Amino acid sequence: NPQILIVSSLGYMIDPQMMRAAKRHETKVVSIVHGWDNPTTKAYRGAEPDYAIAWNDTMRQEISVFHDIPRDRVHVGGVAHWDFYFNGSLKLGTRDDFLKRNGLSSDKRVIFYAMPGHVLFRHTFDIIERVLHAIQSGEIRPPSQLLARFHPIYMLPINDGKGQVIDKFKERIESIKHRFGDLIRFVEPAVTILRDDVDQPVEDQHGLAESLYHSDVMLTEYSTTILEAAICDLPVVNISLYEFSNTDIPASLNNSYTHVKRILDTGALRTASTEGQVVKHLNYYLEDRSRDRENRRKLVDSIVDHNRGV
Repeated sequence: NPQILIVSSLGYMIDPQMMRAAKRHETKVVSIVHGWDNPTTKAYRGAEPDYAIAWNDTMRQEISVFHDIPRDRVHVGGVAHWDFYFNGSLKLGTRDDFLKRNGLSSDKRVIFYAMPGHVLFRHTFDIIERVLHAIQSGEIRPPSQLLARFHPIYMLPINDGKGQVIDKFKERIESIKHRFGDLIRFVEPAVTILRDDVDQPVEDQHGLAESLYHSDVMLTEYSTTILEAAICDLPVVNISLYEFSNTDIPASLNNSYTHVKRILDTGALRTASTEGQVVKHLNYYLEDRSRDRENRRKLVDSIVDHNRGV
């Protein structure tokens, strides 16, 4: 007989069933929206919360307009799981320690690749090989190395209980490591494996933050890490190549999404629509990582505009 049910969505996946059950028992429902894209990409809510808590004023407006929840029932609470970036609780090691722990050279720049999930973006390893060839050939001008962090989805247990999703890519991974040697380092997120999912502990979030602070530029595909990189003042090259998921639709479809468009419009990052542009934009930031810094600050101010670090 609880008084309040707290869910992390406006009503999708399993949440609507619990939300409706709560309403039958006259229990108040509070939705804490946990993702920047949730109000605009997860379809219409499947239940009606009594109150919703958004990251910022923009998301508050999206929740009100797209999900028909009155503005006076939508509150702005900030981004609770990013408080450690602002309140001093994040204790970073030195860059030397970071390099040693990841087997990286202190004589080379670090290109950090926050790998996307393999379902929506299916050419991740092609991108890795293209960047490594560019490093090897000197197309990427400063001596560099690539640190590739697997998306947590790669750690998911396989349905038959035998291994993890990452095991399907082991042969490709080993081939890349063999051919490119010390130019590439792969790192797995330190997640806790559940029966059919994974849990990301705070320690892993801090590990990601360390990579963002100590790298020289980041590669990714339309990821939330774009926002975290901006917090850490890390330049970002957003990759918009190949097809989206298992369709013949170009990945650039994402550029028109509501949540993506407002990020791209800030000028806080560069988007590459060709392999040549990936190399060009990497060189642009490796030459001077302060480029677009002011736009990154504006992006952070627009995303984390309430209760920063509280």
